[in-house]
Amino acid sequence: MASELETFLRLLPLAFLLGFGGAGVLAAREARQTGSPAAVWRAGTWLALAAACVPLVTAALLRGSETVNADVLLALLALSALLYLPAARRTLRERGGEPTAGLLLWPLAFLLLVLPWIGVILGYVLG
Repeated sequence: MASELETFLRLLPLAFLLGFGGAGVLAAREARQTGSPAAVWRAGTWLALAAACVPLVTAALLRGSETVNADVLLALLALSALLYLPAARRTLRERGGEPTAGLLLWPLAFLLLVLPWIGVILGYVLG
């Protein structure tokens, strides 16, 4: 049982990377097909979130139990959060107030990555 849980926890960041990257690629494809500037912002938001998974994947799959590069992870999470604000504003303006599914799912995806790192984030903010 412990080995299945360990395998699951090692593969979870890879699943996040593929899922978030896929959402970014779909938004980029929409931007290319429709010429929508809001879709470009959404693609950047999702791809930055996917890039934030790379340090987790590297630590889990390639280096075993070594520590995660928290500086890179937190910088990419912050970039994704900064990109989300104009993406949301432009998407809502472009679609007459109707959000996309990706726009609604991004906060949940962001929280999935941020919550395990809340102690590190508070250490940066308070210390």
